[in-house]
Amino acid sequence: MWLPLFSLPSPGPIGGLGPVAHAFVDGLAAAGQSTWQILPPHPTTAGAGNSPYSGLSAFALDPVLVSAELLVEDGLVGSEEGGGGVATGRVDWEGARLRAARLLAAAVAALARSSDGRAELEAFRVRHRAWLEDYALFRALKRRFGGLSWVEWPAPLRGRDEEALEAARRDLGAEIEREIAAQALLDRQWRALRRGAREAGVELLGDLPFYVAHDSADVWSRPQLFSLDADGRPQEVGGCPPDELSADGQLWGQPVYRWARQREEGFSWWLRRIERQLELVDRVRLDHFRGLEATWNVPAGSATAAAGRWVPAPGDELVSALVAGWPRRPFVAEDLGVLTDEVERLRRCLGAPATRVVQFGFGEDYPDGPHLPENAPADCLLYCGTHDNDTLTGWLSGLAGATRDRVESYLNARGTDASALAPRLVERVYASAAAHVIAGCGDALGLGSEGRINRPGAPWGQWEWRLLAADLAPALERLARWTRRSDRRSGPAAPEAG
Repeated sequence: MWLPLFSLPSPGPIGGLGPVAHAFVDGLAAAGQSTWQILPPHPTTAGAGNSPYSGLSAFALDPVLVSAELLVEDGLVGSEEGGGGVATGRVDWEGARLRAARLLAAAVAALARSSDGRAELEAFRVRHRAWLEDYALFRALKRRFGGLSWVEWPAPLRGRDEEALEAARRDLGAEIEREIAAQALLDRQWRALRRGAREAGVELLGDLPFYVAHDSADVWSRPQLFSLDADGRPQEVGGCPPDELSADGQLWGQPVYRWARQREEGFSWWLRRIERQLELVDRVRLDHFRGLEATWNVPAGSATAAAGRWVPAPGDELVSALVAGWPRRPFVAEDLGVLTDEVERLRRCLGAPATRVVQFGFGEDYPDGPHLPENAPADCLLYCGTHDNDTLTGWLSGLAGATRDRVESYLNARGTDASALAPRLVERVYASAAAHVIAGCGDALGLGSEGRINRPGAPWGQWEWRLLAADLAPALERLARWTRRSDRRSGPAAPEAG
């Protein structure tokens, strides 16, 4: 199943790393599930629409995920401070940020008073020195300048003048230490959840965005790796070319890579980034995998993506580095979009399972397309829908014309309501030869579009759906029933290369 951490029905304004997450892992195991796929857990911002794909860091954890209950258990906050309230059906991002700041301020102070806590903090600092200090300074500076993007900071700080940085480290020392300690506490809670998942036999499948946000600690601290002008602003940004679904293409807005500089540094930033992800999860889904072959680069300031161009990427070299670093190849390729034979060759070289989405199986290539359950290869993850798709019921409700006819013909269900078609389609997914099949929680509950997580291109009101506590057991029971009927039990393990 895929379900964002923020969508869990933990007490309070947002889901997180606490007892509900641990109970969810146990519930997945009891329901015969082998995988929990999550979204990127990095710090989000209101300015980026709270998207986990435009985080402030590719390495840090989002403070809003902190568990008040676990802080109380560890004696770092009092029970009166740890009260979280009742979960509602929507994420309250602003309330979550205020709550996290309050909780972590108290917990960090308590941690600093303990010799064991100080030792834990120092060990964490040493282990994550490559990104941690820059991230903590970045967050402290953003607060100093009222949340402004780093390109709006004074020139010495924007350009990382060493004297200016050293002065900021002295002036903001206490804030920097609090940021580091907060990350140490979040890491403690994350490691506990991962241990629980391993003991339950449930793997965590993470998600690595291809690009990182321009206003991030990563771009500010390593500007030479990105296509920026002398003032730090993007020269080119990422996107997708025009196609039959969008005459303008997709304009994502993140700065593209300077591959020549990445190559000179041995792709060290990419490798550290993946190493960090594999500290958090068991396997990593490589988002926009086709970008390893070529990226669609759009001049900054363009109104649409139509002005872009394909630019080759060093896929062979980067894949070779991944294989050398992780011989067991704990990766999944999100190989959707404009694909070529070269993209498929890179995927096979990496030994990563492919991605298929049943909602994409009823287009002009029906019934021969690769996304139909009968056509899905064994080395793939077959989804009912991803976080960017509507739920199956919501998608089916909006179908008309030839696509609707194809679905009804495929299911031998002419004139059937969408709410009845959806479970039939799920059963076909579960009966496929795919190594893993993954349903979203909204599909497990039979929800319509009200259960959708994200509508790509919509700037606000996304990433807010939450599971209600009363719906957790029914969702898991439905997953268990589909699993029993398909005789998947805990599901065949994904192919392992190396």
